[in-house]
Amino acid sequence: MIVLRATPHCVINRSGQDRYSIVFCWDPQLDLPIDTRDLGTRCCPANKQPNHKPQTYGQHFNNLLSNNYAELYKTIDGASNEDTKNAETSLVLV
Repeated sequence: MIVLRATPHCVINRSGQDRYSIVFCWDPQLDLPIDTRDLGTRCCPANKQPNHKPQTYGQHFNNLLSNNYAELYKTIDGASNEDTKNAETSLVLV
């Protein structure tokens, strides 16, 4: 069984009403291309456009996990996670 820690966050409920969460599951193919430049000005004003390199969902997900759960990652050549920002990594499930 794998247990991942929740992202640390602080929510203060000042409304006095109960709060509810809804789980949203989205499972795209790992080779799905993501290009934030495709958003145009629909989401961001022209002077605040994101400047991220196009990547696949798999690359984004791998970066997300390796940056937030570094202890689960081990490089193929044994180097530390800090030395491997562009190196090939594999997820190690313990």
